[in-house]
Parts: sequence; C-alpha cells; structure tokens
Amino acid sequence: NPNRNAVRMLLKTLAYEQQDELLPGKWEIEHIFPQKWQTNYFPDESDATVKEKIEHIGNKLPFEKKLNIVAGNGYFGKKKKEYEASKITITKAMGTSDVADWNMDSIMKRDIRISDEIIKTLNRWNNEYLNIPVKESEAEAPSEEDLARIEEFKKKGWI
Repeated sequence: NPNRNAVRMLLKTLAYEQQDELLPGKWEIEHIFPQKWQTNYFPDESDATVKEKIEHIGNKLPFEKKLNIVAGNGYFGKKKKEYEASKITITKAMGTSDVADWNMDSIMKRDIRISDEIIKTLNRWNNEYLNIPVKESEAEAPSEEDLARIEEFKKKGWI
C-alpha cells in the first residue's frame, strides 16, 4: 500500500526529529483513535467521515509492536499508559501529555501541527543540502571566482 509506506516514512521522519536513538526494529503505525469504535461515540458524524478521519496522519503514531498489541483497540485513556512506556520519543510524549480525550477535533489539530512540522523539517533539510544559512544575515556573498564559475556553468547550459 503506497499510502501506508508514505505515512510510515513521514512518521519515521517526525520520530527522528525528536530523538537520537534508532527506532525499535519492530514498530507499527498506531491509530490513536481506534479503527474499531462504538458508533455512539460520534453521534453527529457519519461512519464514513469517522473512518476517513481515523486514517489521517494526525491520528497516527509510530509504536512498538509489542506495546501496540497490549494497547489494542482501547480508547485514549487506556492507551496513554502504553504510550508512556514507549521508547519512541513522540509516542512517549503523547503518553505523558495532559491530553485527556482524543476525538475528531484532536485529529484535525494534530494534522495541522504535523504538516507544519514536516514542512519545517523538509525546508531545513533543503537549506542544509543547498548550504543556505538559517539567517540571511549569515549568508556569504559569492566571490568573484564563484561568480565567474556560475557564468561559465550558465554558458555551458548546466544551470
């Protein structure tokens, strides 16, 4: 499933932004709000809407397989204890957070935070790759030699 692989890659990116240790060898994509829920939990939402929101990245965490098995399809209050035992920093942070309940609004808010964080990370990586300083004031003007080389590359059609 290509979507699953993309979500896994993004979760891994987020996780490594928060920690230096390697992720556990066996981890899974955890649905914070479970994939199986009681329909009376969201009386104002259609099942289709709930199913769609549950698959948003804002409802997902990287989670050790053995802990995920224990947490199962429990609700947030029960899962927090298992999250707290995680060695994955972003998952542990969810377990120690003061968030008491997890609902559709929580998913949407976390979607935005994750999107912002991913964009910030990718921009930083791009700037590092291009060797662009974080602050423009730190930017060095190209030397005469650099400018001459740029012109040469332009003439050759390389840039």
